[in-house]
Amino acid sequence: EKTQFQLLPIQFNEFHFLDLNEAQYLYQEIFVRRVYDVAVLGFKNCADENLNIVDVGANIGLFALFCKKRWPRSRILCVEPIPEIFRVLQHNLQSFEKDILCVKAGVSDSEGLRDFHYFPDMPGESTMHPDERFRQQAIFRSKVSSDITRMKAEGKTTGQLSTTKAEMLEALKDIEQQAHSQSKNKGLERRCPTHRLSTLLKRIGTQSQFQPFTKRIDLLKIDAEGEELGVLKSIDNDDWKRLQRVCVEVVNVDNRLGEICNILVKRGFRVFTSQAETSTEGGYLSYVPKELQMFIVYALRYD
Repeated sequence: EKTQFQLLPIQFNEFHFLDLNEAQYLYQEIFVRRVYDVAVLGFKNCADENLNIVDVGANIGLFALFCKKRWPRSRILCVEPIPEIFRVLQHNLQSFEKDILCVKAGVSDSEGLRDFHYFPDMPGESTMHPDERFRQQAIFRSKVSSDITRMKAEGKTTGQLSTTKAEMLEALKDIEQQAHSQSKNKGLERRCPTHRLSTLLKRIGTQSQFQPFTKRIDLLKIDAEGEELGVLKSIDNDDWKRLQRVCVEVVNVDNRLGEICNILVKRGFRVFTSQAETSTEGGYLSYVPKELQMFIVYALRYD
């Protein structure tokens, strides 16, 4: 568990993380590229917003910190099942303990104990569905290798690469080396409790500071590494009526993207999708091949 992360906003004094590369990637996605901005469309960026937010798959807490930066009076339920990640999450959010509740559990459509695979070098990819993670890794390694080969051939053809492309080539070589190293890690098994989301909402509703969740949930963010449908199916009808916005990160395998969109449309949401792609915004290379089929689904209630 490491404690130095200079890119974080200065008002958050000490920040812990498990893997620097992943922490930097998440920071770029959330704070720089602001990939969740569509999900918060219509909210004001001011201290007067008393938002009720649920973060399923909270990881090390960067999304919660993003929300507290924009809406200091927001109340947040953070759910994270992996014990090693949960300890870091708790540390990073401890100064907000009055209005952020961290629950060590997974969310699925059934109650009980489930086997997770924890990946110390990529903790955010820890999952109940390791086979899907391994398939994604193989696609990633194949694509980065082909891009390196293509860029090297381009350099031979033209005599040299532009400065920007040369820098990207070197960055891709580092990414390829890291990807091959990660492929050797098959994960550590962790048996963790899982709960239906509506079960968790009922429990926190008994605590005075979180009673507003029983009346309105302004935003549900889901990053469940293959269990997105299970999370959505764990929501009771009464809780669906209280939901105003939903944001889901999803890998589109077996038409999962379409199934998620159909569920949300039937529940009265207007749905938008955005496919993740490679970006060099802010001078940071966020390498996301389209072949990975990674999407964010934004759902806004309009009825």
